[in-house]
Amino acid sequence: MSRVRGALIGLLALLCGCETQRLIVIDAVGPAHAMSAPAPRAGTLIVYSVLESASVEQSEYPVHSPYTLLTDEGRLLLHVGNRTGAFAANPQALSLAAGRYRVRALAPGGGEVIVPVIIESDQTTVVRLDGSALAQRSAESATLVRLPDGQVVGYRAP
Repeated sequence: MSRVRGALIGLLALLCGCETQRLIVIDAVGPAHAMSAPAPRAGTLIVYSVLESASVEQSEYPVHSPYTLLTDEGRLLLHVGNRTGAFAANPQALSLAAGRYRVRALAPGGGEVIVPVIIESDQTTVVRLDGSALAQRSAESATLVRLPDGQVVGYRAP
């Protein structure tokens, strides 16, 4: 398994010379605490996407960049503006049917990243692409999903 990951990371490194870099996260991000529910209900997705400013004057108040929600097969579901709250400073919380999805967003440092996510009933899945820290959890670092540069983007799905 580690050889496959190593090969995939090596392939990503070869593709870095392209004009637009696209990173693909291999492990799916899931909710912090897995819990079974008796009936399929909606879960929540929150994506702390890369922060951006529309202009120099607004650089003091950056907002989360938009992202695209895809099916697990890669079909377009939704373009998400990802701005809510006072001064549009908070990421948007999406209510989604339980299942597997993909988030395509700006990658930290440029290019794009595709993150597979799992939505579970009555659970919140959080993806962090803005460099902010995840809530502390008593778990080993092996349960974390990272970008090739080591940045943590979420918890590995169970």
